[in-house]
Amino acid sequence: MKYVLIAILTFCSFLSAENKKEKDSKAAEVEIILRQQRELEADELILLANKNQKEGRFEEAKKAYSKAIMLYQKSSASEKRIINKIKNSRLNLITTYKALAEQMIKKAEKESSVELFNKAEKLLLEAKKVAREIKN
Repeated sequence: MKYVLIAILTFCSFLSAENKKEKDSKAAEVEIILRQQRELEADELILLANKNQKEGRFEEAKKAYSKAIMLYQKSSASEKRIINKIKNSRLNLITTYKALAEQMIKKAEKESSVELFNKAEKLLLEAKKVAREIKN
């Protein structure tokens, strides 16, 4: 929230800037602050996802990891620190998909449910897709 306020104040000073160079400088400041805000939000989501993962709330963990990855990507696609955070988040997301699939398979076996086996298969295919993204 602190960064959003700073971004708003910087944006206001951008509007009052008198020349193009000053406006460009202020616009760059706003962009930096917004990137930092996205990264902080993603970091908070990762903490939440990790907690959910440990507590066996895999669906919530999956959503939080996915959203965090999206925010990291919006934050920066070229900074090594962010690239590592994205990679680690994807690895955690794969683990979450696998845990969800295992839950689904156990339930499918109990209930003799083809539909649940199909859902588990889809989760594993998603995990495979995320694994490919890590390699690229």
